Amino acid sequence: MATKFLANLNLSQNELQNARVQNLTTTQINAISAPVEGQIAYDTTLDVLKYYNGTAWTALSSGAGTVTSVTGTGAIASTGGTTPAISIADATTSVKGAVQLSDSTSTTSSILAATPTAVKAAYDAAAAKVASVTAGSARVTVGGTATAPTVDVAAASTTVAGIVQLSDSTSTTSSVLAATPTAVKSAYDLAAAKANTSDKLSVFAATTSAELAGVISDETGTGALVFANTPTLVTPNIGAATGTSLVLSGDLTVNGTTTTVNSTTVTVDDKNLELGSVASPTDAGADGGGITLKGTTDKTISWVDATDAWTLSEHADLASTKEYKIAGASVLSASTLGSGVTGSSLTSVGTIATGVWNGTDIAVADGGTGAGTAAGAKTNLGFMTRYAVTATWSAGETKTVTHALGTKDVTFNVYDSSDNYVIADVVTATTNTITVMCSVAGDYRVVVIG
Repeated sequence: MATKFLANLNLSQNELQNARVQNLTTTQINAISAPVEGQIAYDTTLDVLKYYNGTAWTALSSGAGTVTSVTGTGAIASTGGTTPAISIADATTSVKGAVQLSDSTSTTSSILAATPTAVKAAYDAAAAKVASVTAGSARVTVGGTATAPTVDVAAASTTVAGIVQLSDSTSTTSSVLAATPTAVKSAYDLAAAKANTSDKLSVFAATTSAELAGVISDETGTGALVFANTPTLVTPNIGAATGTSLVLSGDLTVNGTTTTVNSTTVTVDDKNLELGSVASPTDAGADGGGITLKGTTDKTISWVDATDAWTLSEHADLASTKEYKIAGASVLSASTLGSGVTGSSLTSVGTIATGVWNGTDIAVADGGTGAGTAAGAKTNLGFMTRYAVTATWSAGETKTVTHALGTKDVTFNVYDSSDNYVIADVVTATTNTITVMCSVAGDYRVVVIG
């Protein structure tokens, strides 16, 4: 890679000795990206020096010539010489050449060419003709002549499709007539006025309970209207209980606002007690739900929707061997913070006797280096490290120099065996290496500072 100068190179009117212009093939010159006006290169394909004039690459010298003769071939004829007369022969059915166009649809010429106008006129004339008329099915008959055909369609029946006569009648039994919408609507209206097998009793005249009881053969019980031994009763009056207990063999559903149980102990066999069990439960509907123990002040365990959490009004005191867990992992016991707790907002701690620091780098202003590496610490604290090496280069050889400074932010100088500063092609390859290419063989010393 050639050394790049990032500013103009001013030789102060000194000679540029033993210099060579960049050598490229024609293809390479044309592939130069974004050339600038005045840029030069030597074309090794054409052996000419080229410059870019702002729009194209141009050779500094070019040749010129004179036309001495022009020869025609095929339909083109030439008189030859330096001032030839050029002519084109007429086209025929066997020879290509110049041809005249024609709009005519009646000429029989073999040396004219038809225009789209002539073609369209012929096409339109052909399209206006009727080629023939044929029957598309057995129900259609065609007669007459080709230029004056007659067409007929057979009458429809229950076995043959064809033309048919309409009828408004709702009483005819004809098999050759077709019903009109008027006939269909008359039949539909008559049917709509009749009762359906799916209709409720409400479509008929009002019927009393006594009338219903008279036609029901297995009616049981007493009252206004009872149809079964185990009916569903709405707001029934079952009277006052006379025993000391009430035993139900089925489910008990209480749909009241408040249910009061005056018992010393309530025992429930089920192991899951549901609260707020409504048709469509929501967190908002559950807000404030929970358990309240009456005391001088209420002792509550309640759900608060705003914080999305269970809230206790009193202390929670665990037994000495118990601990707090989250997702099965211990987070806090009487004396230990869980090992999975790695984040904290603590502003002060006691003395840390052992451990490995895995936190963020401590800033220089806080007594740290502000870095996680030795090289970074040196940079942040203003320390500079120098590395030097001397080696022998062959002409055009590239060597890798390992300085191990841990950064690409380095400066470098190259000196020859006489301690003269020279410009070599140096590339910062990695944070620990640079590559140095010397076009001239010799011993050189490379100094890297970082």
